[in-house]
Amino acid sequence: VESRSPVHRDTLTPKSLPSLLTVVSTRVPILQHVPKVLRNVWAGIATEALSLISARPTDVEVWVKLFMLAKCILLSPYPRSRCHWRDTVRSVKDRIKRWKNGDVLGLWSEVTTEEARLQNLGRRKASLQTQCADAVRRARRAVEEGQYRKAIQLLSSSGLVQASEDVRSEMLAKHPQATSPRLPPSPTPPPLKIDESVVLKALRSFPAGTAPGPSGLRASH
Repeated sequence: VESRSPVHRDTLTPKSLPSLLTVVSTRVPILQHVPKVLRNVWAGIATEALSLISARPTDVEVWVKLFMLAKCILLSPYPRSRCHWRDTVRSVKDRIKRWKNGDVLGLWSEVTTEEARLQNLGRRKASLQTQCADAVRRARRAVEEGQYRKAIQLLSSSGLVQASEDVRSEMLAKHPQATSPRLPPSPTPPPLKIDESVVLKALRSFPAGTAPGPSGLRASH
C-alpha cells in the first residue's frame, strides 16, 4: 500500500525482538476501540509503523513491530467489568508514551506475563456455571456491538471440544493441504500500489466488531 505520509526515523530499535512467529501466536485480549481522547496519538503511531513497512517491506523487524503494536498498546484489562474507563485511558496513554520512548521489550514482557496469567486462569475456570457466566458476558458485549447473530451463537454454543488427535485429524480433513508458497527469485517485483481511498473503503465494509487477525489490529483501529 502506498502511503502519502512521511516516513519518520525509526527510533524503536531494541537489541533483540521476539520472532514474528512468537508475536503472531501470542494471544491476549485487545481493546476493540481506541479511547476517543487518544485516537489522534494512536493514529500517529500506527501511521509511522505502516510508513516503515512501506519504506522497508523486506525488513522483518518493522513487520514484527507492527504485529506487536496493538498487543503492546491496546492490551485490554481483565476482567473488563472491574476496570473504570479512566483507568483504561490512563493505561493506554502510558503504554503509548513507553512505546514512543523505545520500551518495546518492556511492554512485550507485560504482554507475555498477561498471556500466562490468563492461561492459568482459564485452567481454573472449568466449571459449567463459570463457562455459562462467561458466555453470557461475551453475548452481552456482542449485543452492544450490534452483533445479534453472534450473541445467539454464544448463548447456544456447547463450548470448545477438548484437544485430541482425533479432533486435530478432523479439523485437518476440513481444510485442504497445500505446499508452501515459494518466494519469487531476486530481484523481487515492485510492490503493488493501491490508492488509500480503496483501502479506506475496504476497511469501512467490515462488520462491526470483526475479529482481528494475528496482529490484533481491527478495522476499527
